Amino acid sequence: MNRLVRLPNKSMRSLARQTLKGKWTEAVMISLLAAIITSVPGMIVSLLPNGGGVLSYIVTLYGVVINGPITLSLSYYFLKVFRMEKTSVQDIKYGLNFIMKAMHLYCRMFIFIWLWSLLFIIPGFIASIRYSQAFYLMADNEGKTAPQCMNESIFIMRGNMLKYFLLMLSFAGWFILAYIPAGIYLYREVYPVIAEQVRTALESGADVSQLMGITYNPGPLFSLLSLPSIVVSVYLSTTEACFFDILSGGLLIQPEEAEEEAVSETEDNNG
Repeated sequence: MNRLVRLPNKSMRSLARQTLKGKWTEAVMISLLAAIITSVPGMIVSLLPNGGGVLSYIVTLYGVVINGPITLSLSYYFLKVFRMEKTSVQDIKYGLNFIMKAMHLYCRMFIFIWLWSLLFIIPGFIASIRYSQAFYLMADNEGKTAPQCMNESIFIMRGNMLKYFLLMLSFAGWFILAYIPAGIYLYREVYPVIAEQVRTALESGADVSQLMGITYNPGPLFSLLSLPSIVVSVYLSTTEACFFDILSGGLLIQPEEAEEEAVSETEDNNG
């Protein structure tokens, strides 16, 4: 039976913070490790002459293989965090035990979302929300196949898509704050370089396609200044695990309890 998530966003965020007590350091470490595994090879290759040449194709293939298992590992880890089960940084290897299934799910989701995006941006965005619970479903039941996870995600998200969107949107302010140091660095160090490249290209008679090809790697300092966003991602992922636990029936919320929470939140906002 499909469950509607009636618990206010504020309450889900509160539950996430409670379950993260004593886990913040470990959760940030595993999220940072995941980011290093998935992103650093591409960053290194992009610094090489001509974008790395053949190595760029190898890194692309690497991303196709590793992104699914790492996403599955993070879903598994944050479900355990929210359910207050024993966790460790070693959970980052969980997805490697199901590498083919995780890769299948990742590629299948990417293709379906991309196909919907061809119609327009909005259908693709809606598709990404419909499939948002697929990796949590696989992490919660390793016996499920990629098509099963996607179909079940569509089913349990019926009537919950707007709730999920608003929940994710509620973290926008935190991400903006987290990226302020990196944004200042981009404005002061990177933007002037790109502006100069554009000016030089225009003076040499470059066309629009050449201007669009102008890129500049902000370097490791930008990544370092972006680290606060990892903390926000941990907070968001744990809240998302709470959302899934309600959908899957792991966390049962009585209707009257949800109504009381909603009234309390409304009173707080009015106050």
